[in-house]
Amino acid sequence: MKFVDKLKWKFHRLVEELLQFRAMISAETLLLGDSHAAVFKKPLLQRCRGGIRVISVSGATASGMKNPNSSTNALKIFKSQIERKKWKRIIFYLGEVDVGFVIWFRAEKYGLSIEKSAQEALESYLSVISHAKLASNAEIAVLSVPWPTIRDGHQMGEVANLRSKIKASYSERKNLTLNFNADLKSNSVPREFTYIDFDPCVCDESGELSVGLYNRNPADHHYDYDVFSLILFNNAALREFIAGGNV
Repeated sequence: MKFVDKLKWKFHRLVEELLQFRAMISAETLLLGDSHAAVFKKPLLQRCRGGIRVISVSGATASGMKNPNSSTNALKIFKSQIERKKWKRIIFYLGEVDVGFVIWFRAEKYGLSIEKSAQEALESYLSVISHAKLASNAEIAVLSVPWPTIRDGHQMGEVANLRSKIKASYSERKNLTLNFNADLKSNSVPREFTYIDFDPCVCDESGELSVGLYNRNPADHHYDYDVFSLILFNNAALREFIAGGNV
């Protein structure tokens, strides 16, 4: 990385940290998620009315949410943040690790059908969200799970190399993501969770993931944050939820 690029990177990191410090004090909305949730630390999204406190735990899964001994310790981290102050709104953004790897891995390891493995992950996720709603009395929003970006045969990067151990094709992982999101949506409504669907926003006319969302770093399986942060910022349902209806 060139010297100028390093300075730019450090400056942007400093801005993000300052905005998160402000959010920790004044934000009314708490966002809990895996590494993909880090996109909400972008300055553009931190300007949303009402403010967002972002807690991003790398490797956190919907499947492991009920497990207090999970290696990521995500459940304890999320619980401590929920109890930290009286939040008006809580947003959950998990599931990519599950649909991209864990559900397939557990199905192969324990001889489960993909449907059964996915149902267990969904039930674990919904249970934790429901508990957060009861414990906090906050309004709850659930965001749709990001689409896979690791194509068949791609093994560049630690995550892609790890996930190459499962047999599922890109098409199968994408279809599972869409089905998981559909089930997440149908189960959110009766529980009075606000479900915010980004599936129509991330695909092109052919139904494939928009080329612009692929990360410019081929070893990075996250969306391109510059592109996706614009999609998030321009989503009326998301901004209205964060602002408590006062957009």
